[in-house]
Amino acid sequence: MLVIFIIFTFIGLGVFQGISLYVGSRNTNSGNYMVDEFDFKENDSIENEFKDKFNDDINDDINDDINDDELFREDFQGDVIIGVMLSGLDEANKLMFEISMDTHTVDLDQYDLGKMSNVLIGEKYVSEGIEWEIVSGAGHHIFGILTVQVDELSKDLLNEPITLEIKGLDDIPVRTFTWNN
Repeated sequence: MLVIFIIFTFIGLGVFQGISLYVGSRNTNSGNYMVDEFDFKENDSIENEFKDKFNDDINDDINDDINDDELFREDFQGDVIIGVMLSGLDEANKLMFEISMDTHTVDLDQYDLGKMSNVLIGEKYVSEGIEWEIVSGAGHHIFGILTVQVDELSKDLLNEPITLEIKGLDDIPVRTFTWNN
């Protein structure tokens, strides 16, 4: 008799525990655990991850009333996600872009963004004097600074739209980032 009582108790606890877990799962997950448990926009999460990598200090040449959201652009083509922050001019008249690249399939060390990039300031096309420096990371996760030497004529055009083109990264013909100043 004691054995039967123990067996029914064990089975009963298991059944009730299973029901409570099932009910709890159904109530919180509406029958689709993966979708409901992670109910967020993937791009918002990735964008916030990129923004966290960028410096909070915006160059003095950029109006303090402009926030990071107005200066941050991203591209999700292919297997490489790129985030770009327009940082302004440094003291040597170089236009600076802070760039973060993330992937799980491509070796990013092979790319020299200085050789793969062009900048359009207003209607002036700049393809020389562009340099890429990796600041941190390697392989699949890289953060760096792309600088563009700006002459006096181009400096006067900085109130015009600025477009950065990155060509051939991960077999994507052109990735375009535009700021309308």
